[in-house]
Amino acid sequence: MTTTLNVNIVHPGFAKSFDISNFCTTTHDKFTYQYMSASKNAESDQARFYWIWPNMMINVYPGDGNVNTIQVIPVDAETSLGIYRDYSLNEKTTIEKEDYFKFVDQVRQEDFELVEKSQKGLNSQSFTNGIFSPTEHAAVYFHELIEGPP
Repeated sequence: MTTTLNVNIVHPGFAKSFDISNFCTTTHDKFTYQYMSASKNAESDQARFYWIWPNMMINVYPGDGNVNTIQVIPVDAETSLGIYRDYSLNEKTTIEKEDYFKFVDQVRQEDFELVEKSQKGLNSQSFTNGIFSPTEHAAVYFHELIEGPP
């Protein structure tokens, strides 16, 4: 339920497009796999997200070749460079592809705003320590990779 609430707030268009109530995360050796159906009635039409340690994401959306990658490269302690690439099976631009690119760009812009606000909060005098929500399995897993075995 926390995942649904958070996504509804931070990515309202995404939350309307996918069945967030069935969002699943699994952890594997150096990557996480997250997935959900495009709607409650379309189990075979899934959005799939692979977060690969330490800095690569591969996103596969329903449709004809709707794949994008995000590589995050640290520049300094407070700045990262995101390299975004979109891939398609067909070079022809269709209305569906234009809608897909608008959708992905909207989610990216929302992420930029969220990351910048989070960084500002981390640097505030009010912040001393944070906790993960019970649904942030992927983030917890990556922090465990950083910390190493107990």
